Amino acid sequence: MPHKTTVDAFRNGARPDKASVLFLGRNNRARKWGRRPLPIEIEIPRGRAGHIVVVASDCAPVSREFRPSEDEHVLTLSPPVHIPLAIWIVAGNADRQRRRALEGVLHALYTSEDERLGVTFTWTIRNSRTTLGRAPVGQPDLEWLEAEQAHAASNAINVYCVERVLVAGVHSTHRGVFSELEANFAIGSTGSDTLFTHELCHVLGLGHWGFEHDAVNIMHPGSIARRHLTAGQVCRVHFQRTPWRRRLGLAPTAVLSFPPRLDARAAAARGTDVGPALCGCAPDPRSKTNAAGPGQQQDVRQRRAAPRDLPSDEELRREGRRRWERRIRFLDEHARLFKQEELALLQAVTIDQFVADAVADYRAGEQSERMRRSGPWDEPLGADASAF
Repeated sequence: MPHKTTVDAFRNGARPDKASVLFLGRNNRARKWGRRPLPIEIEIPRGRAGHIVVVASDCAPVSREFRPSEDEHVLTLSPPVHIPLAIWIVAGNADRQRRRALEGVLHALYTSEDERLGVTFTWTIRNSRTTLGRAPVGQPDLEWLEAEQAHAASNAINVYCVERVLVAGVHSTHRGVFSELEANFAIGSTGSDTLFTHELCHVLGLGHWGFEHDAVNIMHPGSIARRHLTAGQVCRVHFQRTPWRRRLGLAPTAVLSFPPRLDARAAAARGTDVGPALCGCAPDPRSKTNAAGPGQQQDVRQRRAAPRDLPSDEELRREGRRRWERRIRFLDEHARLFKQEELALLQAVTIDQFVADAVADYRAGEQSERMRRSGPWDEPLGADASAF
């Protein structure tokens, strides 16, 4: 018989409206319940050891060791973790790069809010061409940028806005590169706002969500529809000893054991089913909860879909309009986060311009790589899974 226990959580004496509860067991077993009102009753197989984690809005996730002798586990939620960003415009048109950087920050802000990432951002944007001096001939690479910039923002994640980045020996304007060790990243001049959040999450410790799976996951490597994180990915951000935490002088509230992340292409070459395990942890096959809803069995094989054709212009425009609507709502609710000149720059963009940029950014990427998608773009297939 499983052990039943009730999980509750409070911040400043008040419960969050809804929360997800995860049980992170040893031997890489994970189960999940949520999103639903607290308190939540959960069942843990007898003899299973691990940690209970609560993920809620406007809070950093919190963990507590599971104690079978207790019929109730009450956790205290803490404020989101503050992350400063130092954004440097190294090359390209300064005004355009500044706007793209602000669009990226905006996307990161509302993604963090929507996906309960448990972090908040502040930022500064500077024209680093006057700070760094002249860049080396050709495209400055990330190692040079880090060496030149290390003294300038040692207490922040550095973001470099460049004309092109060097990826696998090819210069690209629409891609990004990151250094998890140094907690920095660089993005090309035509990279989308989702690219900013994608590379930032790399720095925070997340790996790719493979080509074979949900195009709506932030960590999918080739989609403009990236907008969701799993609760398991949120846990990985907070419960590891990662370089960005050391850089900012932060210690994790708890250090939980995560299995190694898998590389999608390497796993596919081995014939391995890379479904939810892509970001580090396969769910317990006996779990009764998955992304499709409670009471349904998680089957990794069912998540694999045959590659489809590249999205049409209409699909890209529809996704661009969806992002535009979310962008406008966030700006209306949180205008105070931006300086007046930053707000004016963002508000000067029209919906036609924004959508056209979204289509152009994706089409530019197609010219240098084949980006395949699986599953409908308008359904959050992995929005609330327990995968890591």
